[in-house]
Amino acid sequence: MNGLATYPKRVPSGDIMGQPPVSPIWDRFDFTDARLSRSKALYEKNLILLDESRRLIAVSRRLLNRAWEIGGSSGDDLGQAVRDRLATGALFPVPRKAWGGQGTGKVCSVCVVVTASTEIEFEVSGPTTLWAHLVCYDIWRYESGTFQQLARASA
Repeated sequence: MNGLATYPKRVPSGDIMGQPPVSPIWDRFDFTDARLSRSKALYEKNLILLDESRRLIAVSRRLLNRAWEIGGSSGDDLGQAVRDRLATGALFPVPRKAWGGQGTGKVCSVCVVVTASTEIEFEVSGPTTLWAHLVCYDIWRYESGTFQQLARASA
């Protein structure tokens, strides 16, 4: 062997029906060269690390922002909490205007989690000034509209 990669081995052709799936690309090469063997091992290790990284990122997002948390069967836990708090007066209906910007470390009034500087934060002025994550603000705004429509319908 001259140290260069060899051409892929010929893959036997056959019937499409009942034929096992085409083997991964690595099965088509001759691994007598140590560099190719090492490349294959590193490639497979990287696939495992990528899968683990994606899983950890998803878990971290759920831990950092409860709006992305996996909920019950409906996934509407945060929306229900906002509806309940609007009904009791703990939250006021969102006004038409709010100011958004980079997170300042304030506690979100909806999910009660600190807004990181890498997240978008909304400052909502009403009877008091409250802050909310972008996702939480969207839920709060939607539920406020529904709450006001129900209030007008019952009046």
